Amino acid sequence: MNTLTIKLDQLEARLQTLIEGHIARLLPAQLSKDEITRQMIAAMQAVARQDEEGTLLAPDTFFIQLHPQHISALPGPEMLLAELADLIQQAGAQAGFAFRHPPTVNLVAESEMEPDDIDIVARISPGFHEETHGMAVETESNTENIPQNTFIIVDGDQIFSLEKSVVNIGRMSDNELVIDDPRISRQHAQLRATQGRYILFDLDSTGGTFVNGRRVTQCTLHPRDVISLAGVPLVYAQEGAAPLDSTQRYTPPASPDDDQPTKGSLL
Repeated sequence: MNTLTIKLDQLEARLQTLIEGHIARLLPAQLSKDEITRQMIAAMQAVARQDEEGTLLAPDTFFIQLHPQHISALPGPEMLLAELADLIQQAGAQAGFAFRHPPTVNLVAESEMEPDDIDIVARISPGFHEETHGMAVETESNTENIPQNTFIIVDGDQIFSLEKSVVNIGRMSDNELVIDDPRISRQHAQLRATQGRYILFDLDSTGGTFVNGRRVTQCTLHPRDVISLAGVPLVYAQEGAAPLDSTQRYTPPASPDDDQPTKGSLL
């Protein structure tokens, strides 16, 4: 039995002990406490890994997907989610795991789910400047989660096809989607494919991230959603939901100066 397997067993035992006493207060009574505990443990075990330096990494971002009727019924979910995140950090530390960032737990409303269903997805946050073997494996293993034939319409007339499970958006040249506009932060937003949907995250940008006119820190995207990154317009679309014949392919600017961005790179 290897080190990772042993540590995962320890992690499971600690999570079982810590979470079961608290999870009943997080969710409506009709949702199974045992099921969410089981899924939380399974989500951590599926993603936890040992990096090339031998560090045991645990996931630091969790998405609890529920039907909207349950989310609207939750009293003060922010405090309970923060408590659950603290429990995850305790269990991971006790089992010998490290976290890239302090854990966060997020509620995601999914209207297409059955009312009593629950789904938990875990992720290890990528480092913005790293391209490790581990990340390459993770991207490959999650290709089935990527929505098919989806794209971003940039500034009204250019297409950026979405073909990866993680898409970083910003002014710096190492982002997947580079938008060379002074209003855009260097690392402004991120798209993550989860269960066949893209979730948009704001990365503490200066100008903010908006979806359909509402400022968001995270949002599950649907075709035709209108996104604004500090005033730069984008549209999330899927083939058949927006005209393609008058829209050119997006070409990122060639080696922009990240410290002194210039306008006019989106032709």
